[in-house]
Amino acid sequence: TCNNIEGGTVVSMGEGVDELTCNRGQGGAVVNMGDGIDTVNVTRFLSGDSTINLDAGDDTINLGYFNDGAGSLVDGGDGTDILNLTGSNTGGSNDISINNIEVVQLAGNGASYDLDWNDIMLSDGTNDDVTEFYINQTGSNNRIDLSGWTLVTDVTPPDSDPFGETYAYNIYEQTKDSITETLYIDQNIDI
Repeated sequence: TCNNIEGGTVVSMGEGVDELTCNRGQGGAVVNMGDGIDTVNVTRFLSGDSTINLDAGDDTINLGYFNDGAGSLVDGGDGTDILNLTGSNTGGSNDISINNIEVVQLAGNGASYDLDWNDIMLSDGTNDDVTEFYINQTGSNNRIDLSGWTLVTDVTPPDSDPFGETYAYNIYEQTKDSITETLYIDQNIDI
């Protein structure tokens, strides 16, 4: 447990089952969790090009919100990973910048988010191993801006996420440079 990780600080946890709790990550902070089934709790926000690398394992990150237009990133690494966004009434739209994350839970209330193409691409413009994302709502009255994504109506969506949780989904897709990304969006989320 720590207060803040900031100013270019690098925290490396090593292999095994690890848990890290902090208030916020900012100013180029980097967290490397190492292989294993890890949990990261950031009670407030990530900002200023901060990065959390969950590495291999089925990991969980609980994050208040991203506090910048872009730059900060959560990378799930190998395994099936979940990002719980717990912020409520965050004000404005917050980019969800992720790589290798399969499920995003909007667990707060009344928050607004953006998810565009660049938010899910690697820094070199290529894609990671995840081409299908599930965005669920366990909070209420959350909104996500999907500018640039197209609603797909001629395909039947799955009825559960990779963890077996049941949701009614709409499908959205976007294709660029022969790469197609697919979003399964819980129908209870405002678009």
